[in-house]
Amino acid sequence: MSGQHACRNKKMKAPTSISRRFIHRQCLHFLIILCMFIYLFHFISAPVSCADWIDVEKFESRLNAVETAAGKMGKASVSLLDTVEKTILEDIEAKRQKLIRQVEQWNRDIDSAKVEELNMSVAEGMVIAQKNGLPVVKLKTIFELTKRIIRQGEFKIPNTEPPNKESFRIQDPFGIRFLWEFDYQAYYDDLFSYIQSEEDAIAAETAEQQGFRVHLYKRATLAFLKSLLASNEAPGKCTGSVSPTTLTVNGNEVPSTGCFDPVVEHLKDYMKAIQKISSADADVLMNEAEMLAAYQQYAADVMAGVPVVGDFLDVYAVYAGENIAGLKLSDVERGFTAVLLALPVVGPVAGEIILQGARRVPGFEVATTVITDTLSYLLKRSQESTLGMMAAAGREAASDALQASYKAYQATAKMLAKEWDVALDSIDGFLVAVGTRSSGTRPSGTWVSEHTRFLTQNLEQGSYARRAIADLPDEVRIAARFRSQEVVEGVLGKLKRGRQASGIVEEHMEAMLAVARNKKEIYIFRPVNPKATKWIQKGYSTKPMAVKSKSASRGPFAALIPVDPHLNKIGSKLDDAEAALRSATDAADIGRIRKDMEALRAEIKKAQQTIADCRAKACAKEVAFTLDGIGGTQTVHRVTGPTGEVRFAVLENGKWLDADALESGRKVDIGFIPKDNQPVLVLADENGIPYTADYDFLNFAENKPHAIPKESETTGFITEAMEERLEEVNEATRRASQEGRDVSTRPVSHHGAESLNPYTPGVDYPLTVIDGRTGDVFVLPMCDADCMKAWCETTKRCDPLAV
Repeated sequence: MSGQHACRNKKMKAPTSISRRFIHRQCLHFLIILCMFIYLFHFISAPVSCADWIDVEKFESRLNAVETAAGKMGKASVSLLDTVEKTILEDIEAKRQKLIRQVEQWNRDIDSAKVEELNMSVAEGMVIAQKNGLPVVKLKTIFELTKRIIRQGEFKIPNTEPPNKESFRIQDPFGIRFLWEFDYQAYYDDLFSYIQSEEDAIAAETAEQQGFRVHLYKRATLAFLKSLLASNEAPGKCTGSVSPTTLTVNGNEVPSTGCFDPVVEHLKDYMKAIQKISSADADVLMNEAEMLAAYQQYAADVMAGVPVVGDFLDVYAVYAGENIAGLKLSDVERGFTAVLLALPVVGPVAGEIILQGARRVPGFEVATTVITDTLSYLLKRSQESTLGMMAAAGREAASDALQASYKAYQATAKMLAKEWDVALDSIDGFLVAVGTRSSGTRPSGTWVSEHTRFLTQNLEQGSYARRAIADLPDEVRIAARFRSQEVVEGVLGKLKRGRQASGIVEEHMEAMLAVARNKKEIYIFRPVNPKATKWIQKGYSTKPMAVKSKSASRGPFAALIPVDPHLNKIGSKLDDAEAALRSATDAADIGRIRKDMEALRAEIKKAQQTIADCRAKACAKEVAFTLDGIGGTQTVHRVTGPTGEVRFAVLENGKWLDADALESGRKVDIGFIPKDNQPVLVLADENGIPYTADYDFLNFAENKPHAIPKESETTGFITEAMEERLEEVNEATRRASQEGRDVSTRPVSHHGAESLNPYTPGVDYPLTVIDGRTGDVFVLPMCDADCMKAWCETTKRCDPLAV
């Protein structure tokens, strides 16, 4: 029929669902489409095996070939390709539904199942499992040995009815739609639990044994097929094992978190069953099943750990099981510890585990990609081994997240100290293997500790397994780039939380750690007022011992030292007491509040005398507090309203604006004309820079016998060594602020350790510990003796028996 004839007769009959797509196309394209359809029909109608219908790689290959042809033949053929692609995928879905319906029918009437049909279906199910990442070779070995044991094993004991009906849900591995509803638990009950429950049900007579063997073979095969169809289900939530365990994977011992996975649990049940079967093959099967169980347990650990990401930027912390703040990782994060430590050890099966995780667990690809990209970037930006070059490369990075990555990696390098070269060599080696950089020769480190040797050996032996990560699909890598910054920042935020609890400025913490490491000393600090941290960061002075006045706890000048004691923390307590008295009705409460107010007024009177003494000695200047920084113009005033209420405000263009709102960037009128206003004065150093809280040493442990402290008006009770260390700490923190923020800070600590003071008021928590022997920085919570013993036991940082 000619093209014109086709056009004249296109309304003669109703179009089919497929031809309807082409009737509305221009007739000039029809011949092209017809030729394309004939070619495609010939292409996809080639003979396939019983399992080929499910082999998506072949379908994708065919579709890619057709798409290449379509690009040459124009837009008309693209329309046809869309239709054909949809038809093929619908055909896959329809055949899979047919298979699952057949499984359910066999489950209802096992006698109707023929062995040949079961074997054919298993072949198709193997393709599904392989696409979802399960170790099909191992599964085939297990299944073949199971069949042999059923045929040849010596069975005994009575008879029970096998499980009858289950339902399960399986998601199509290619993300098309949900295909069927099944109970996930039931997949494995038949295959791994039924043999155990049935082995005591076999009759003694040979004929009955043979009949039962056929029945058992059918049931085991049917259950095995269901387990294959369940291969895309992710493991359950990981809570971690009670105690650390190890697994033997590929002949190597690897750490395990013991994350729960139904596959593993039913494999264990299955092994219990085959232990009772008297057969030479049963021992072989047991060995294979144990290896498969270990493999799946490790895969479950990996899949449970990777989405959490954990502290992957810090190699040492991953090895030690704690972050750089000294906080122990959770059980789930220990799963990620297994990834970086044990994944290289297990060799070629690492690629299989990665692929299984990528298909069974959302987010797995992102986490592994971030690991590779971060480490690759570090090595690409710097070809040198020195920390200085790494820091320089970090400052040149275009992304804040990558700069943060460098800071975290620098912290790792400092903690590793002499192991730095060894660690860098190891990472350099596996990056060469995955093709992210060319090979080169660098001198290796000269000192290797036990844990570094273990880390180095694992990285070097297993570097080739990282190819599986580097070879993840491009679309996965593109998605990871958009999410990696969030992931990296989240991890870094977690690492910093422990340090931030101390109130010590981050670069000051690093500077003091460097001093402590150099001297092999331990420093313990009392908690710093968190409101003082921002002033220290801005370069405000910290108060010396001569300044005894209290700081403010409220208002925009909180953590600074107001001249008027009514504005400091004692005055705030008095304000609260006066407010409570106005609302109190109970006589006992009124009496108690008035008593408290008398004591607070006495403290304020004492504080006023302290300020007077300071004026007399010229121990501090009195300057107006300005909201816009040192030497600013936005002077904060204490204003009084018509009804006596007190507010803090800034006069700007004839309007009184609320100081707290202005500090956060909002301009809010206070709503009244003050009947009285006074500028808020704060104590400052000789240069007019306001005072805030300093870093108070609670204890100072030097690497030598204890010395007798001497008393000084400026430094309190202090030893000669600590007096030297104060100068070093203050110089190190000044230099760190100058380099990091271009701020020339004043001394941050002024006196000896509180433990040397016989008049000390005691300990207040949390305490910050800087351990120069190990490079640890951690925070001690408020604890009684029992709590401290538990803390020592959990963190392994001290002997609980010594508490």
